[in-house]
Amino acid sequence: MATCHPTTARSSNNGHVPAVAYIRMSSNKQEASPQQQRDAIEAYAVQHGYRIIAWYVDEGISGDATEKRLQFQRMIADADNGKFKAILCWNQDRFGRFNSLEAGHWVYPLVQAGISLVTCDAGLIDWNDFTGRMMYAIQQEGKHQFLRDLSRNTMRGKLAAAKRGDWLGKPPIGYILKNKRLVLGDPAEIQIVQDIFAWYLGGESVRGITRRLNEIGKTTSSGKPWIPSTIQNILKRVTYAGTYKWNKRTQGKYHQISDGKVCDSTPNGSNSGDWIVIPDNHPAIIDRQTFNAVQQRLTERKRRTTPHKNGGRFVLTGLIRCGKCGGRMFGTIPNKGQQV
Repeated sequence: MATCHPTTARSSNNGHVPAVAYIRMSSNKQEASPQQQRDAIEAYAVQHGYRIIAWYVDEGISGDATEKRLQFQRMIADADNGKFKAILCWNQDRFGRFNSLEAGHWVYPLVQAGISLVTCDAGLIDWNDFTGRMMYAIQQEGKHQFLRDLSRNTMRGKLAAAKRGDWLGKPPIGYILKNKRLVLGDPAEIQIVQDIFAWYLGGESVRGITRRLNEIGKTTSSGKPWIPSTIQNILKRVTYAGTYKWNKRTQGKYHQISDGKVCDSTPNGSNSGDWIVIPDNHPAIIDRQTFNAVQQRLTERKRRTTPHKNGGRFVLTGLIRCGKCGGRMFGTIPNKGQQV
């Protein structure tokens, strides 16, 4: 969550250097809470003569995910207004864990505007001095490397867990976790999954199943109405046949699994040879024969060449193709007053 609080600090009215304060906390429980950071910054401001005129707060965002730190970006943009001369942070980590190259991108506008970074643990960081810049760059690289090391260790732990068949993440509908393994869950949810497969194999469309579940008042495990993509994902999920599959789309910002080991991330991501697949890893909700039959029908419907089974205003939508580009054409209803 990102918030900005443009208010004067309650305990810094005696300060004479106008400053803003930046607070960031990711999901790491070992980090100081936003309130702890705020208290430390306010105390530092009083002691060292700063008057806080605005607070910028980014919560639940990693220090290297600057594209998501909207309040940080707003603070950098506000540097041009000339209203403050310093940025106060709990420590340099809170300002950012980016590498020294990206740091230069954000620091340069501040230097041009005559704004300094001040942290509660290290004091003024002098960007105008050669030694100061070198120390800042070295520290930034160290903090960035910490994230890369953490990423590698986390991915290594996930790989070991996957090889054991431990479930990573939220269990799918119909299952619960017990000792990190999937076991059968709510009988009502199990029945919904079995009904979805049976209805689809019986000839109903994905949209038809979606309407049917919503009409009878069934909801997803999160209590939300059903949508076609959720039904589609359930029908394709081999988990329901008792097979464990991991790493199909797993790719961290810095690392991924390739050839059975942790390596640096690549633009192509993982391939099928890198997946962790364990048949009969947990109780199946759908038998293998039914699952395979559903996959065959899903494949056949991708190659559908007949009009929509349930009709509709545009029965040939998605079937006829453009004579110039060859793309599929879909029927739409023009808005009122629109030329057709």
